[in-house]
Amino acid sequence: MTTVQANEKAVTPRPSADRVREILIVDDHPLMCDALALTLKISFGLKNVRTARSLTAAVEQIRTMGAPDAVILDLNLPDARGSEGLVTLRRQIPDVPITMISADLEGR
Repeated sequence: MTTVQANEKAVTPRPSADRVREILIVDDHPLMCDALALTLKISFGLKNVRTARSLTAAVEQIRTMGAPDAVILDLNLPDARGSEGLVTLRRQIPDVPITMISADLEGR
């Protein structure tokens, strides 16, 4: 066993892709949430994919249900723009990997 020096921070290893059991998708578009959840379930055999339609709902889910193994986060939520959502979630779950996604459907 190794000891951690006073100025070093212990690092918790992140789960590898084959050990991810629960993902939280945060996106305000129901179709995107459903499509991502179905893709993750079919392609990777994930059984527990949670969804939240806002950053506020995601934070509440994390508070009540615990941290997921990974998060997929939309960059343009009604209650968070750009990196604001990432900063908020990083404070809540600092060791959980977060993948950010974005789509602009207005310009089409």
